[in-house]
Amino acid sequence: MAGERLELAARRLAALIGPQNVLKTGETVVVKPSSAGEIAGIMDIAHKEEIPVETPKYLIGPAKCPVTGPRIVLSLEKMNSITVDRIRHSILAGPAAGTALVIKTALEYGFVFPGNDCLHQGETIGENVVECFEDGEPHFKCRTACLCGLDLVLAGGRLVTVGESGIKDMDNYHLSFILSGYRESAAVIAGVHLKMTPAQKGGCLVAAGVDLAKAAEALSLLLEELPGGLQEVVLLNSALCDNTPAGFKFRHLGEACLVFKTEGDHTSLDFIMKMIGSHCGQGDQGEAYIAGDSYQRAVLSGALDSLRAFLEDSPDYIREIIPGPKDICRQERLKRLASITWTKGGSWSVIFYNGQY
Repeated sequence: MAGERLELAARRLAALIGPQNVLKTGETVVVKPSSAGEIAGIMDIAHKEEIPVETPKYLIGPAKCPVTGPRIVLSLEKMNSITVDRIRHSILAGPAAGTALVIKTALEYGFVFPGNDCLHQGETIGENVVECFEDGEPHFKCRTACLCGLDLVLAGGRLVTVGESGIKDMDNYHLSFILSGYRESAAVIAGVHLKMTPAQKGGCLVAAGVDLAKAAEALSLLLEELPGGLQEVVLLNSALCDNTPAGFKFRHLGEACLVFKTEGDHTSLDFIMKMIGSHCGQGDQGEAYIAGDSYQRAVLSGALDSLRAFLEDSPDYIREIIPGPKDICRQERLKRLASITWTKGGSWSVIFYNGQY
């Protein structure tokens, strides 16, 4: 009976995606779809014929036991397309699209793919995404949020998009919340919506989540090793600053936030992000917000200006001019630290909380 259902399914699959894309060997039918719609059709056939489906590389959700007996195997090697949307600053990539090719394609269009330093180092985009779902939970390892959303095909053949097809201010914190709603459902990755940031000269603001103590201690060394083009660097204690009227939730980035303004191109920006991760990062918990276009710069710059104005005007905070950050790394001073600011020319200032906890 099971063999008859598999034979019937194979004929239906050949009619759906072409006989050249269906290979039946014994109790296994290997199918090679080329689109999300074809994956949905395959899953629908498998569901109706009660035949289990294996997806060797691109399945997220609850872990599945190895399948024995009659089965359909999804081979997504043809799902390697890369489509660039320059208006929305996004890429739609098939799960089998090469990570290196995505990075190269973004550069060819005048953008940077922020996931180029992903700690997973998967050969394909889909493999990196799967690694982001350890034990079925979203667990991102890019310091900079690079994933906008996913096109997923559920077990019954329903095609859904979670997240967004392209959005400029979606970070890993928000995306984890959205995707967690699907953690109980196994799903095949049919498309990956990725962010791009402009690879343009003319200035860029970056807010990166860091470890407060490590960052305060490493600031001087960091500035010595970074390339030219930095205009300003600000270290913020998120615990003290997040409740101020800044209009930007720095706490989403980590316990502390390092904000810097650079006039360099994307090459220097990549180097700066690696140096920050090396000297004062939070490992795979760190996150960053790259404000590359004029609107994003205005949002982050306005938030930072509002925050600094509040700290300088509030009687609960005091401002000091200091020769460097090393003398504030003692624990009793560090816990009251609100911000450290370095501006081009070498001047340092620090703001401490002077109120009651």
